[in-house]
Amino acid sequence: MNKKKLSIIIPVYNCELYIGKLLNQLDQLDKDLVEIIIVNDGSTDNSYNILKNFQNKISNLNIITQTNHGVSYTRNVGIKHSSGDFIFFIDSDDEVIISSLTKLIDSLQTYEVDLVIFGLIDRFLGRKKVEDIYSCVYSNELNKNEFLKNFGEYLNNSILYSPCNKLYRRDIIINNNIEFETHLVLGEDILFNLSYFKYCERVKFIDQYVYIYNHYYDRKNTGSTQYLNNELEIFVTVLSNIELFLENEKVIHINRNNLNRFYIKRMNSLVSSLFSKTCTLNAKEKKLQIKKICQTSIFKNACLASIPNLEKKNSILKFFYKKNQVHILYYIFKFF
Repeated sequence: MNKKKLSIIIPVYNCELYIGKLLNQLDQLDKDLVEIIIVNDGSTDNSYNILKNFQNKISNLNIITQTNHGVSYTRNVGIKHSSGDFIFFIDSDDEVIISSLTKLIDSLQTYEVDLVIFGLIDRFLGRKKVEDIYSCVYSNELNKNEFLKNFGEYLNNSILYSPCNKLYRRDIIINNNIEFETHLVLGEDILFNLSYFKYCERVKFIDQYVYIYNHYYDRKNTGSTQYLNNELEIFVTVLSNIELFLENEKVIHINRNNLNRFYIKRMNSLVSSLFSKTCTLNAKEKKLQIKKICQTSIFKNACLASIPNLEKKNSILKFFYKKNQVHILYYIFKFF
């Protein structure tokens, strides 16, 4: 019986300070069970030279070089060059817990599932103290219907968005032409996952932390931290796709309360981003944007709904959103 193999896909763009640490970790994995595919996305620093040095030492490392196209295009290239049974996406400035990943690769040999979801640690670096925030973890195996009935809960627990806390079956991706949207810099991950979830008949959750997502305080204007003028429109597109997906799967009603809870959180995120260092809007423009958020139908409907067990802070904000209290919301998010 052939052993199941894992393809690790890593997009690299100007990560000379981080990529070496990650590759030293991955070098410890069983090379008969793992291939490492790095797509150098037109790096202008010393990343490529570092990669070439590692290629001489790591026999299962495959380096592809291209002009700069962005992370989504780059991941798609990695998929096309992969040959493993499962795919694992890693960002080049992140880390893995090698002991947990090794156990997971061994366990793959006994799994008969379409998707594996594991724990992720958000690590905040660059200040005086390193802070780790652990994602929610589960330990069970579900069929598609069971998984989708709990979709809203998983969404609120922040385990569905990222592609980096999951293992995907390569044949499902290839056979169904699933790709990352290359025209987006926000929301492309969950859209990829929604496309993939359609074909998942069995989902395996493991209560192990495998991935460390590094947030560097001194790294500016990455896709996840830079304010985007069309951020609201992107969010609405993503959330509308979630609604449509759950509607088509006939599980929208059972997830409604958790979806509304999630939408209040997205409103908080959108308003909060107006006060990030990269947002150049003036006070009047920020208030207009807050008003626009409050009046967006998907958010407005969530605010009008009764949401059981909503956190006290979000209940208060929900009230102000519902009443279009733009000035109050402006000062809450500016000073608190």
